Amino acid sequence: TRFGSEIGPLSYGTALVDISVSKTHGERPASQEPVRPTPQESFKVSNIASLSEDDFFRAISNALWQDVGAGPTTKDDVVIFIHGYNNSFRFSCVRFAQLVYDTRFEGKPVLFSWPSNGGDSLMDEIAGIASYGSDRTDAKASVNSLVHVLREVAADRRKPEDAAAKRGDIHVVAHSMGCQLLVDALDKLRTEWPADSRPFKSIILAAPDVDSNDLTRMVQCVRTPAERVTLYYCEEDRALWASSQYHARQPGGML
Repeated sequence: TRFGSEIGPLSYGTALVDISVSKTHGERPASQEPVRPTPQESFKVSNIASLSEDDFFRAISNALWQDVGAGPTTKDDVVIFIHGYNNSFRFSCVRFAQLVYDTRFEGKPVLFSWPSNGGDSLMDEIAGIASYGSDRTDAKASVNSLVHVLREVAADRRKPEDAAAKRGDIHVVAHSMGCQLLVDALDKLRTEWPADSRPFKSIILAAPDVDSNDLTRMVQCVRTPAERVTLYYCEEDRALWASSQYHARQPGGML
């Protein structure tokens, strides 16, 4: 369903995340455990509205082709974020907003939100651990929707008439189970893009919940369409621990 936790047709929209918190970029309070930010506390998610498919992709093309003047900038870049398991739509908005804010990214952020069963509070997160299996099923069911989004963004069919001379870059960031979703989508797109095509400037895999036996396919899928590939891993990641218990093996993000 639209922006919910049930499988439904692909839909498009916008949301406003108000980052009205007293913190500097990337700051965490000293000698304190990181506090899970929630829409009710640190951030406010509002103005959720629907868009047509054409308006959605046209807004992305307009961002990529805007005139930002000379000098290095990310104002004409687009970053697509695919969240992990046990993340609600609102919480995914919050986490993505944190990422955009802390990295000082100035371009267009695009969230691909698939129907994970997570909630917005710490208790929801704990309860959601039991939903790993159903989340994995829903992630698999969302692959074709992600294929469509990546295909349309890469094709850039809606270039504006007053486009700048230079187009901005497209970046893709996936976290945890979202990495498996991304790998499966890129695997389907491999035959559509020429071998020397690089539609994405960078692909970043954060704590990828990808089967360790599937690492070769993962590398092949992400290496071809991107100029740069970065992988981050964490030995103490809770989502990856849940994955290791569910599958009785270590996911790629823990190796």
